Amino acid sequence: MIHVGLIGAGDFTASVMLPAMKKTGVRLKTIASSGGVSGTHLGNKFGFEESTTDSKIIFSDPEINTVFITTRHNSHFRFVLEALNAGKHVFVEKPLCLSTGELDKIC
Repeated sequence: MIHVGLIGAGDFTASVMLPAMKKTGVRLKTIASSGGVSGTHLGNKFGFEESTTDSKIIFSDPEINTVFITTRHNSHFRFVLEALNAGKHVFVEKPLCLSTGELDKIC
C-alpha cells in the first residue's frame, strides 16, 4: 500500500492533487507546510493523519514510502534529494530542479 507524505499546501495541491489522491485510496499519512495553517486545513479536509511544519518528519517516518513535493520551484531540488536519500519514492511537481548541476546530483 502507498503511504503518502506530502510537502506543500498551495492552490494546485488543494484543487488538483489532493482530490485526485483521495480517490485512489492511498493512506494520507502526513502533510507538511511551512506556515502550518494551510497544511492543517488541507490535512483535515482530505483526511491526513498528521499535519506538521517540519518536513523532516516525513523523511524519517519508516511508514511513509512515497513523498509528493508540491512546493515552490526553488525548493524542489532540496526536497527531492532528501526524499531519495531517505529511500522514498518521489513525485515532484514540475520542475524537478532549476539547473543541470542540480539534475546531475539527483541522477
